[in-house]
Formats: sequence, structure tokens, C-alpha cells
Amino acid sequence: GPAGSFSQRAELSTTQRAILARLELAEPPRISELQPGGARFLSLTGPLQA
Repeated sequence: GPAGSFSQRAELSTTQRAILARLELAEPPRISELQPGGARFLSLTGPLQA
């Protein structure tokens, strides 16, 4: 929308947390992408994109 948008993952389940812990992996970020209105696209998991 005109104010911007964002991508957010759902809360991890107990099973998902256990799998990540067993694999010694960190939880993914809660918010992965931000796009302020009228601005360039910003991914928190990759490079800035036009």
C-alpha cells in the first residue's frame, strides 16, 4: 500500500524450534522484508534492490 509493506513469518512451533536446535541453526528473522511507501525495496536477508 502507499504506506509500504513487510513480510513476516509465523511464530515457530515447539517442533520447529526443536528441529532448528537439533541442527544447530538460528531461528530465521521474524520480519524478512521491508518496503516503505515510495522507497526502494529492502530485504533483511539479501542486498538492497531497486
